[in-house]
Amino acid sequence: MSDEERVMAQQKQLVTVGLVLAVIGLVMRRGSLIITGIVIACFGLVRIYIIKKLIKRDE
Repeated sequence: MSDEERVMAQQKQLVTVGLVLAVIGLVMRRGSLIITGIVIACFGLVRIYIIKKLIKRDE
């Protein structure tokens, strides 16, 4: 696995953790968990977008 693939896999894991937290928050009816999960997932998506742009620029 190359360095780029490893970094992208880590960011996808971050998005997954955020989504899992949001779902757990929905099940437990906890607004703070839902918001935290959504923020973490969005943060991961933004990082994926930025990293993809940086990788394309370096090639």
